Amino acid sequence: MNGNAPFSPVAAPLQRPASLWRRAVGSDFVRKVAETYLSRIALVAIGLSTSVLVARALGPEGRGLFAVAGASAAMGVQLGNLGFHTANTYLVGRDRSLLPALVGNTLALSAIAGLGIALLSGAVFAMRPVLAPAGGMILWLALASIPVGLGGLLLQNILLGIQEVRAYNAIEVGTKLAIVILFGLIVFIGSATAVTAFATVLLVQAAGVAVVYGRLRKELASPPVLSGPVFLEAAGYGLKSYVSSFLHVLMLRADLLMVKYMLGAEEAGQYSIAAGLADQFYLLPAVIGMILFPKLTALETVKEKWDLTFRVTVVVLCIMLALGGLSVALAKPVVAILFGRPFLPAATAFIWLVPGLVFYGATFSTMFLMSVGQPIGVLYIWIVVVALNLGLNYFVIPVFGIVGAAAVSSITYTLCFIFYSIYAWRYYRGR
Repeated sequence: MNGNAPFSPVAAPLQRPASLWRRAVGSDFVRKVAETYLSRIALVAIGLSTSVLVARALGPEGRGLFAVAGASAAMGVQLGNLGFHTANTYLVGRDRSLLPALVGNTLALSAIAGLGIALLSGAVFAMRPVLAPAGGMILWLALASIPVGLGGLLLQNILLGIQEVRAYNAIEVGTKLAIVILFGLIVFIGSATAVTAFATVLLVQAAGVAVVYGRLRKELASPPVLSGPVFLEAAGYGLKSYVSSFLHVLMLRADLLMVKYMLGAEEAGQYSIAAGLADQFYLLPAVIGMILFPKLTALETVKEKWDLTFRVTVVVLCIMLALGGLSVALAKPVVAILFGRPFLPAATAFIWLVPGLVFYGATFSTMFLMSVGQPIGVLYIWIVVVALNLGLNYFVIPVFGIVGAAAVSSITYTLCFIFYSIYAWRYYRGR
């Protein structure tokens, strides 16, 4: 996939298969995608083992509490990152001498923003318990995981920025493997609860942050430092994508929280399985997007960026259509075998998610728009789609349950593909 190659809007991704294959084998882009995707397959297998263990050990209600705590922590991390995860990758990739300042600023931001969000949220939930997504110890563990998760996210993106992709993948696989081993031990000794499961995740997550920091220290020419100018530069770059990223996560995760509030923990447990399967389905396009964005940014002209985006979109859309059909056929038997018949409603919800996931997985027009400076229309589209998602879920979930939540998500995911494709095309034609 070379943005400088001759481009035909329909035939380019499909013509001369032998030639395209030879180019792909020698392509740094495809090599990185393949290497990262293989590591993600390992993560899928490990994550699936963890999910099965948690579901069978805790049951639908306990699984629901575990999932809601995780979703709440993820939203806290998203709220606190201020777009610095993308800024860290960009700045250290452009100027490696900024590494000590980026590491120092990251540690400070993780502590201040992460702890601030956790303490403020805890105070609000203490005063208004009805607003809390969960109660008791698991809520406080979820809040404690916010600064830890924030530090891990920002430091890992620095690791990607210095091209330590293999180290990044090794740490990801190692931490997930540690979680499944430790939780298996907890199940074996008969101490498995939602609290102990989440505490295990938090413990391993903290260890993973320490490992990433240790790896980065080997690359430092000097100790980590705080730098105001570097912070301001990172903020100027990162804040442009911050609001869009937060709305993106809100669209992907708010439905689970709404199911918990409207239907209860058991239904949330069912829906969390469907959402987990959706995450695995989205794995390949997520990996491609992670490698595609810096490649698009490095290309010089808008035409080169658009040509590469178009080709990747067409190829991935064909792949996703095939995977979608296979997933629909296998959803019910796979859920029944892995999670047990009590979780079969999750399979139905996942089937309703698949059409939207097919198109959402091919929405690489967002990468194109980010690579050209992220025009303001990107934010407007996110606002419209998220508002539609939340509004429809408010009326649909009480009537149709988790299937309704899945159908709403499928509709809004498809609209994302349509709106961003049109907007990206119009931007390209206007240049």
